[in-house]
Amino acid sequence: FQVIGEATLTLRLRILGLLGLHPDSAGHKLFRVAVTFGLFTFAMIFFRAPGTMDAVSIIQNALGAQNLWIFTDGSLYQAGLNEQGFFILLFSLGILLVADICKYRGLSITALLSRQDTWFRFGVYLAAVAFVAVFGIWGASYSDAAFIYFQF
Repeated sequence: FQVIGEATLTLRLRILGLLGLHPDSAGHKLFRVAVTFGLFTFAMIFFRAPGTMDAVSIIQNALGAQNLWIFTDGSLYQAGLNEQGFFILLFSLGILLVADICKYRGLSITALLSRQDTWFRFGVYLAAVAFVAVFGIWGASYSDAAFIYFQF
């Protein structure tokens, strides 16, 4: 993807100029993030599939999806993520979004917590540790490298 990106840089900049778009605009940056996420997700299919034909089958099934109501009819929960897990996922994403917004606006969560009284800080720290202990993956058998390169 990097080689293709470098090879097409001049063409992409020319297209942006013709469309009157600035490469550093927020909309274009968001578009680039979305494209990067899409390309990464597409590439991960080949890492996770048992074989090349399985990966091709997954891509065909994804592109030919018939059930466009998967997020509203409950069939998403049949794909391995139950309703409770889905809400935990949404809650976790919300925490990450709030932390990212704070960082973007220059607010330090650590500095904000340090201005609070000891009991409140202790409660937040205890809740964070409990959240990771209950919902996180940890322990001697956990290996982030093994997870990333699983079935490579």
